[in-house]
Amino acid sequence: MDENNPVVILDGETWHIAENGRSSKIAHCGKKMTNQRTHSRVSTIGVAHVCKNCVRRYLEDFPNAFPQP
Repeated sequence: MDENNPVVILDGETWHIAENGRSSKIAHCGKKMTNQRTHSRVSTIGVAHVCKNCVRRYLEDFPNAFPQP
């Protein structure tokens, strides 16, 4: 996994960080993903559009992810 640019999955109306791309069934925030629509990367959709709980938990694991310009 690219620490600074993880895979995200659109589940319903919310983008979630996923550990293993499309094969992931659980988001980084712990939510079970049941309505996966598409996947992308954080750099494409922007951190501001990702589930806040996923981002918070991801930054606990990778504190230097998503560096500020």
